[in-house]
Amino acid sequence: MRISPDDITRHSLWKNPSWVAQSLDMTEGMRRQTGGGVMVKCPWHAENSASLSIRLCRDGIVIAHCFGCGESGTVLALVAAKNGLNNYGGDFQRVLEIASEMVGGDVPRLGLFHRSPVPPPEYPPRDEVAFLWQSTEACSSQMSGWLSSRGLDPFHPGVRWLGQAALWLPDWCKSWTASDHRVLIPLYDSDGIMRSVRARCVDKNNKRKELAPSGFSAQGLVMANPVALSLVRNAELAGDVVISEGGPDFLTMYGKPNTAVFGIFSGSWSHGLARQLHGATVEVRTHVDKAGEKYYQEIANSLPIGGGTTVVRSTLEHGYKDDNEALQHGWRPW
Repeated sequence: MRISPDDITRHSLWKNPSWVAQSLDMTEGMRRQTGGGVMVKCPWHAENSASLSIRLCRDGIVIAHCFGCGESGTVLALVAAKNGLNNYGGDFQRVLEIASEMVGGDVPRLGLFHRSPVPPPEYPPRDEVAFLWQSTEACSSQMSGWLSSRGLDPFHPGVRWLGQAALWLPDWCKSWTASDHRVLIPLYDSDGIMRSVRARCVDKNNKRKELAPSGFSAQGLVMANPVALSLVRNAELAGDVVISEGGPDFLTMYGKPNTAVFGIFSGSWSHGLARQLHGATVEVRTHVDKAGEKYYQEIANSLPIGGGTTVVRSTLEHGYKDDNEALQHGWRPW
């Protein structure tokens, strides 16, 4: 098929990262990069400062990559994310229509959106994660004191203590004892395999409340209680599902009877996990803020449609003047 002059003009627009950001209303906090790229706020996760790079690659394709959550994709992936759609399946045609409207032409003709394979996230070596976990303590007086101060079970089975007795630490967590990031929570992939950990700080004066392994990704990894692990490992849906924002609330909900409890943070949720919740009643617990809204929308849009799957939403701190006002906004306080 011949390419018209109008096609060439539209082609050049899609090669301009600044134009892409402006057309998708992503200019708040935008920073320009050398080489013509821009840094903007990521549409895949909530953040206060820009961590998503939009740049033109050598093959002529504009690619977006978030250094915060690890998500990557083409211009079409950005169009999908900004419009609450998936860049595949039944949503893909609508994504093309929106992109075509942006440039006033038929986007598929332009051939700009070949997706290069996205490398899988790199996690810490599994043997090092296993060694670290084996070096921790199931209980300590300091950990019990910290748990009690947070209103949690002082002998909580879902965490371990990184004590001074650890003779060797991997490079990616050597600083944790010095900074008092000693309460470890395991992280699992969508198959229920432990792939990493997160470290909570016990020093209330330290502003960095949580750390992840330095130099490695945590994309697609979640916190999970034993019922949740049984679900993903054995495809056994024994009851309801709770997905909670952040470590403290995950630990609070950890022991809820007959309930698969998952804890999420930025970049945690994955379609691989969503596919395993077919037929479940899923309660999503988030804060009442932009991050909580994005978490909820991301999870709700990824869950299988039909087959008995239902989603309810509740809040960690509803933030409205009363429960009736919260209910009017679609929240279910407790």
